[in-house]
Order: sequence, then C-alpha cells, then structure tokens
Amino acid sequence: MKNIEFYKLNGQFDSEEPLSEENVSKANGMKVKVTTLDGEEHIGYLKQGIDYRGYINLYTYKYLDEKSGKLIAPDGQDKYELEMEKIFIKDMAHIDAILYSNPRWTNRLTNEYKFF
Repeated sequence: MKNIEFYKLNGQFDSEEPLSEENVSKANGMKVKVTTLDGEEHIGYLKQGIDYRGYINLYTYKYLDEKSGKLIAPDGQDKYELEMEKIFIKDMAHIDAILYSNPRWTNRLTNEYKFF
C-alpha cells in the first residue's frame, strides 16, 4: 500500500496516512524523502502548496554548506537560490516526512534527510 509516514525530529515514528493528493499536502514545508515506483529516492523540502494538477515540487538549497549549515554563494550569485524537482504523485510509492523539520521551526538548515 502506498503511504506517507511521519516521524518526529528524533526519528521516532509518529503516524501514517494513505498516499493521496489530499494527504500529500499534510507534509507541506517538511523535509521529505519520496520513493518513486522505480525505487529512486528524492529528498527535499515539500514546497508549500501542492499543485493539484498531479505533482509536487521538492526544493533544496543550491549554495548550502552542509558542514556549517549556512548559505554561501559565489560572488554575484543569490545565496537563496533553490533547486526544484517536480515529482508526479502517480509515480510515488512512499513518502517519509519529518515533522517540524523546516528551518522556520528553528531547525538546522540541511539538504540531507536526517533526524536531529
């Protein structure tokens, strides 16, 4: 069965929902790991507001220094530049989401899927 599993920041399982267009929106803004039907894993923050045309966008920070957790861009570049990835909901097999993982909830900025 296709599902979405929600985890606490420490990695402890919290809850589970069936994977559907409506339920995917419950992970908006969270760090997620999407496994597609071909077995590939896609990691990023689920962009606020799901597009109801059948896909979501995951974003990561292009100029993030993982070691320091800071955005550091070369001269002339926007340090807030995002890399976007479109994933069709019909192609998803599973989603793992970390509750309250967005930096706006005072968590460390990271492009990796990891627990704190």
